[in-house]
Formats: sequence, structure tokens, C-alpha cells
Amino acid sequence: MIRLTFTCSTDTLSAPRQRQSVLDIIRRRLHSMTISGYIILLQHDVLTILEGPEAVVEQEYDSLATTPEIKQLLLLARETIEQPCSAPGLCFVDADAQRRPDGTLPAPEQLLGAAHLTCSERTRRFVQEFIDGQWHHHHADWQSPQVVHRHS
Repeated sequence: MIRLTFTCSTDTLSAPRQRQSVLDIIRRRLHSMTISGYIILLQHDVLTILEGPEAVVEQEYDSLATTPEIKQLLLLARETIEQPCSAPGLCFVDADAQRRPDGTLPAPEQLLGAAHLTCSERTRRFVQEFIDGQWHHHHADWQSPQVVHRHS
């Protein structure tokens, strides 16, 4: 089994009217492939963690790379795992909806729930960096070269 952690940018999940139908389609497809994981949305940026059999997870990643709605796909980590940290299925987290009154976001353990206990330190670090504003894509012009900001 493997775990892929990657970021991308998309407007598809940002539009509340489309979000549920898109998530339903993604959940059905991943369930049929025995893939589980997380999608964490922060504005137009998405951090995705996919876990499952190596061949099907890599096939799904390759499929996303050719999906027109997915922009600036960037693989952050590939890990061999013995068991997934996520529950079966796909968990969607709208991080913006969980923003506190002071504008801060919850810690990774609050976003990931119980899964944070079994995720690797590396995965938790990527989630923390993502909610801290790292690994974000700025996509005013889809035709421009990819620029990924990883602020220290």
C-alpha cells in the first residue's frame, strides 16, 4: 500500500453548488478502487492524501494529472504504508468553513480527526504547512507557469 500526498488548484470544489455532486462522483470512483483518503480545501487550493493499493493509487494520480479541471498538480510525498491512516472512503474537509473568528485555522489533528494518530509525522507536517499557507498555488492566469509558494 502507498500514501500519496499532493496539492493542486481547482475551482470545481470551490463552488458550493457543484461541490456535493463532484464529491459524490469522486467518492464512488475511489470506493470502487479501494482508495481512501482526505481532500482538504482552502480557497481554491487542495491538499489531497490518497491511500490504497500502489497500482490503483498511482493510476488515480495519473488520471488527475490529465483532468482539465485540476491545475498545477504537485506531488509532495510518496510513502509505503502498512495500513491507511484514514477511514475507508474519502473525507472532505472545507478548512475555510472551520476558520476561527480570529482568522486562524484548526490544528491538523482537528482537521484530520482520529486519523492524525496513525498518520506519519511527515503527513501531519504537510497538513500543518498547508493550513499555514505553504504549498499554495496562485492561479490568476492558468496559462502562466506554475508558481508554488512554500513560505518559511
